[in-house]
Amino acid sequence: KLEETAGNPRNDEVGSNDLNDAVNTANGTGKIGMGADFELDVPNYLEVADNAAVSVSGDFCFMYWVKLESKTSIQTYIAKRSATSGVGTQEYNSIYINSSDRFSINIWNSSSTINTLTLNNTGAISTGVWYHVYVEKKGTTLKAIVNNSTVDSMTTTVTMFDGANTFQVGTQLTTRQFSADAVMDEVYFASGKTLPRGALTWYYNNGLGRVIF
Repeated sequence: KLEETAGNPRNDEVGSNDLNDAVNTANGTGKIGMGADFELDVPNYLEVADNAAVSVSGDFCFMYWVKLESKTSIQTYIAKRSATSGVGTQEYNSIYINSSDRFSINIWNSSSTINTLTLNNTGAISTGVWYHVYVEKKGTTLKAIVNNSTVDSMTTTVTMFDGANTFQVGTQLTTRQFSADAVMDEVYFASGKTLPRGALTWYYNNGLGRVIF
């Protein structure tokens, strides 16, 4: 949930994969309670070592709330990638591309061949506005849903690489590049499954209402 204060691990609410905070990532007002406030000039980031819970080769999904504070550079929200090239260094990421003003999802195979899903249907991104981003890969379909409404999808042509890269929030690579300038909240990741739409709606509505999953 990213409720914890700077310098403290962000607790995993359902498992043991707490996100380590090595650079005193501040907490700020989140979508629900407090969130993690990533500053580009630091840069801030949270991370956990590779393990089965964040490794994917089949179906998976993740989601988060994000509110951009600037749009001057590429920003990373979730990533498992240690270098910009090289076999075994790239798995997946969820980013903002400033040149196109779009969210984008990338997945790689073991040879570092990439598939990119650009979220064109969401359109231009605004600063100071909360966006809920849900991403799933089910079979060969890679799909993203923003604000429980706008859908972008593609048929993938790569088998995702399951490597040993660190799982990162707010940055990517061992050199911590393409870092976020944004507040993030309610990060969720699941390997081996995707969410039914009713469950996504429940999460989007902050866990309010009765929904049959």
